[in-house]
Amino acid sequence: MPKFSDSRASFACTVYFAVEFHRLREMCGIVQEFIWSLSRTVGWNATGGKSKASFFKTADDQFIIKELASKWTIDEKDALFQLSPGYFEYMRQSDKKPTLLAKILGFFTIRRKNLQTGQSSTLDVLVMEHLFANTTISRRFDLKGVPDRHVKTKPSENDVVMWDGDWHTGQYKSLLRLYAHSKQVLAESVFNDTEFLSNSNVMDYSLLVGVNDTRKELIVGIVDFIGPFNWSKFLETQSKTTIQSTIGSGKAVTVLPPDKYRDRFREAMEHNFLKVPDKWMEVPLPQGLPPVL
Repeated sequence: MPKFSDSRASFACTVYFAVEFHRLREMCGIVQEFIWSLSRTVGWNATGGKSKASFFKTADDQFIIKELASKWTIDEKDALFQLSPGYFEYMRQSDKKPTLLAKILGFFTIRRKNLQTGQSSTLDVLVMEHLFANTTISRRFDLKGVPDRHVKTKPSENDVVMWDGDWHTGQYKSLLRLYAHSKQVLAESVFNDTEFLSNSNVMDYSLLVGVNDTRKELIVGIVDFIGPFNWSKFLETQSKTTIQSTIGSGKAVTVLPPDKYRDRFREAMEHNFLKVPDKWMEVPLPQGLPPVL
């Protein structure tokens, strides 16, 4: 546990899975610049999710620091520790099979004590890669596979992250198409990642999509993948399913058990991203016309 202090305050930092995270950062080639980046951070107003946690971003735009807020119960935090061994093994094999998981690169507890007043504070944080580092993103989407999710955009908000319903109503599925090889890598990655997350009892993750209009690129990654399907999630699923069947609201239930969430997510991402037409693509003929031989 590294410690340091000055005349006003003392600090201590607990580093969890220090060896494993160091090896992961070595795989990513970010050992030296990691500490340098973390020494220069600013507050960041992240948009798009329901989390009330505080976020920070390094000044060089490379990493995001997320506070583990009070909504994290002991069970959820324990689940993160339970997920970690499998996560490290899964990332170790990422050179053999593609993955879209936005990498978690560190997990720390920071303690501060005011030497003048005696007051103490504790901060638990995750450090993650910033998917959109130093890239101009014109549109952002958080996709869960629930087509009736819509963002209520406020005129005063900038950089709004849109949801599945906005993706469909904006016809982005038709406008933003992938080359065949990109589509294949995306599909394989989604399959691999959702299988790992389902086996790890994780659900409620999202595919974060950024559109770079200048370079005609899509930048994607799976985020928010540390939430377990615990007892509270089970009760939420049961209650919403009962309400839907009773009043017939027609809205899809967002929270599902990991295997059902996995299947819905896979199917949605398969249909959300279409391929660029090429000479090998079969084009359906108008009804009534004979096939061309």
